[in-house]
Amino acid sequence: DDASFGGLDDEKWSFSTATEAGFSYCRGKGGTYTQGGFVVDFPRQPDEGLRMLHELRACGFLDGGARAVAINIPLYNVDQDIFGIYRFLVEFMETGYVWKFENYYFIDAKEYLANGNYVPIFLQAFMLMFITFYVGDMCYQLHSSVTHGLTWKYMRDMWNWVEIMNNSVFVAVIYFRLKFYSSEVLNDASGDYLIEEEYINIELCGYQYDMELGLVAFNILVSFLKVFKYLKPFPRFYMPWATVGRAFPDLLCFLFLFLGCMTSFIIVGNLTFGKQMRAFRTFNSGIKTMILFLLGDFSYDEMPHINKVIAPIFFYGYIILMVLIMFNMATAILLDAYSAEKEDMLVVPPSTLFSNLRDYWHQNVLWLSRGSSKSAAKSGKKVGFAGEAEKMRRHHSNSENFTAVINRNISKAASKTSKNSEFAHPMVRHNQSLIPPKPSGRSRDGSQHCRVIFNVRFKVYTGAGFYCRRWHMDTLGQHDGGAVVELPYGCILLKSWLSVAEQKQLVDCSFRLAAEANKEWLKSATSQEHPYIVCSYDKNPPPRAKDCVRACGLRACTGACGRPSCKQEPTLLYSLADDAIARARKVADCGGVQLPEAFCPDTVWGLVYKEQDCMPSHLDRAEGWVLSISVGATVKFVVGRKPEKGSMYGEYAPHKPVPEQVEQTVLVESGDMLLFRGDTVFHAVDGICPDTAPEFWTDERHDTGGLARIGLLFRDGH
Repeated sequence: DDASFGGLDDEKWSFSTATEAGFSYCRGKGGTYTQGGFVVDFPRQPDEGLRMLHELRACGFLDGGARAVAINIPLYNVDQDIFGIYRFLVEFMETGYVWKFENYYFIDAKEYLANGNYVPIFLQAFMLMFITFYVGDMCYQLHSSVTHGLTWKYMRDMWNWVEIMNNSVFVAVIYFRLKFYSSEVLNDASGDYLIEEEYINIELCGYQYDMELGLVAFNILVSFLKVFKYLKPFPRFYMPWATVGRAFPDLLCFLFLFLGCMTSFIIVGNLTFGKQMRAFRTFNSGIKTMILFLLGDFSYDEMPHINKVIAPIFFYGYIILMVLIMFNMATAILLDAYSAEKEDMLVVPPSTLFSNLRDYWHQNVLWLSRGSSKSAAKSGKKVGFAGEAEKMRRHHSNSENFTAVINRNISKAASKTSKNSEFAHPMVRHNQSLIPPKPSGRSRDGSQHCRVIFNVRFKVYTGAGFYCRRWHMDTLGQHDGGAVVELPYGCILLKSWLSVAEQKQLVDCSFRLAAEANKEWLKSATSQEHPYIVCSYDKNPPPRAKDCVRACGLRACTGACGRPSCKQEPTLLYSLADDAIARARKVADCGGVQLPEAFCPDTVWGLVYKEQDCMPSHLDRAEGWVLSISVGATVKFVVGRKPEKGSMYGEYAPHKPVPEQVEQTVLVESGDMLLFRGDTVFHAVDGICPDTAPEFWTDERHDTGGLARIGLLFRDGH
C-alpha cells in the first residue's frame, strides 16, 4: 500500500519511491521488503528526536497496516576511519507476533578516500588491464566457436563455464568499485559535511560494499578452481578431476538413489518429529539435519520422547542405509575410478614439475647462450633437426595429427635456417617421417653414428599450450666392439658380444617358444601399449600370487610370469647365456674388470618391445644378478633413477638399494649385454632409438609384426 495517510502534507506521510528513499532491500525473517516506503529523518539532538517520536505516535504513524519498521543508524569511527550502518528491523505478523532482526554494514573509508596512495591504484589498474585481456580472449573464443559451429563443443567443457563465471564476477566487481569511486556521498563525507544536521544516507553504499566483498570472496574460490585447468598437463595435479570425470556416470546414478533415499527420510522426520523438534520443522532444516547425521552430529535423545516406535526405526535405518551402505558405496566408486586412473597414468610415467622447469631452462636459457640457428647457418655449420617423436607419441594417442604438426614445424624451421639442401637434415629433405635415417658404418674413432648427441628444439601446439623441449641423448663408457665396460653401481656392459648368427639363433628360439606357449602371441604383443612377456621359464618356480605387479602391466594375469610358459626347458637360451658369461669372464680378467664369481641363471624372460614402449624405473623382486641380452633396435637404458612415490614401482623390493644413485643413460645396441644387480640398482627403459635395428631384423620385419626389440632377461636366484 503506497497511498498517503494521516491527512498531513508532511513528506513522512507520503510514500517515497526507491530512488527517493535511497535504501536497499529489507530482508527479515517474515519476508523481503522493497526499497521504498514512508521515511522519517530524525534529528541528531536527543530531545528533538524524542519530541518527534511522540508526535508520530500521537498521529498514528504506526497502525494496524504497518508490516515492518526499519531503523537505520549511520556511524563513523574517527580512530579507525570506518563508516558503519546499523539496521534494526521489526516485523509485525498477522497473529500479533513481533520478529526482530538486526544487521551491520561497514565501509573502510581509507580504501577510497586516501590521497596519494598510488600503489593500490596502480595494482587495480594492472588488474583491470589483465581482466580486460582475459574477457576479450574469452569473447573471441566464444565468437569463433559460434562462427565455426562449435558452440556445443565449447559449452561442453566444464572449464569454459568456470572461465565465464570467473570473468563475469570480475566485471561485476569492477562495476561496484567504479560506483564507489563515483559516489557523491563518500566523496562529500568529509570536513563540515559530517557535522551538518542533514541525515547522511550511506546505507546503499554499505549494501553495495557488502555485495562487492561477497563477490570477491566467491571469485577467490572460482579462481582457485581455475588453477586446476592450467595444471591439466601435469597428471598428478589433475588426478582429482580426472578421477571424478571417470566416475561421473556411476556417481550420477548413485546420486539419484542417494537423493531419493534421503528425501524419504526427510519427509518421515518432518511428519513425525517436525511439530516438536526445530531440526525437522521445515524441509530445508531437515536437509541440514540429515547431512549432519552423515557426519555424526545428531540428537537422538529427543526422538524417543516424541515417538518410541518410529524413532529407533528411523534412526538406525538411516545409519545402516545411508551411512554404512550409501556413503561407503560412494567412496568405493571414487576409489575404483582413482585406481583405474592411476593405472592409466603409470603406463607412461608423467612428467614432473621439476622436469618441466629443467626443460624450460634448457630450451630458453642454454639454447640462447649457444647462439641462434641463423648464425650457425651463416657460418657454414650444419644445423640438425630431429624430433623426440617416440617419446612424445607416448604422451599423445593421436599420433597421426601430432606427427603432421611436428613435420610442418620442422620443415618451416629448416627452410628458414638454410636455403641450400646441403645444410638440411636428411629427415627434412626426404619428408618421409620423423625418424632420422639409419646410420651406416662407424666413425673414425670406432663409435657408432647413433652416439651423436642430437640437440633438438621444436615447438608444437598440444592443445594445452606451446610445448617446447630439447632432447639430449648421450652414452656412458666406451663402445669398442667386443669390449667389457665397467659402469657405475657395479653394472657391466658387454659391447657387441653376440655375433649376427647368435642373435638370429636367439630370436628364432624365442619366437618359437612364444608360439608354443601361445599361438596368437604376436597379436597379443602388438595390441598392448607396453612391453609384453612372450616366453618364460623358471627352473625352481617359487610360490607366487597370481594377482601381482608385473612387467607386462596386464590387469588379468596370463601366467607368463607366475608360472613357466615354456613346456620344456629352453636349453639353447641357457647355453647362450652361459657361453657369453664364460667368454666375458676371460676378457674381464685380463682387463681388470670384476665379474660375479658365479652366475647360474634360474629364470629366463623373453620381453618384446614396440617402438613406443618403455619401462618405468624399478627394482627387481628377486635377489641376485641379472643378465639382459638385447637384440633389435637400440634402447635407452637408464640406471640410478629413483622411482617416484606412488608409481607402479614406487614401493621398493625388500632389499636396500645402492645409496645415492644418480641417473645415468647408456645406449644398448643389438648384440649387447648388461650384467647388473636388479634388486639393488634402479633401472628403466626410456624408449627405443628409431631406425637403429640391424639389417637382419629389418629384413625379417614382416615376421615380427612391427616389433622393434626383444630382451632376454636371465636371473640368478630369487
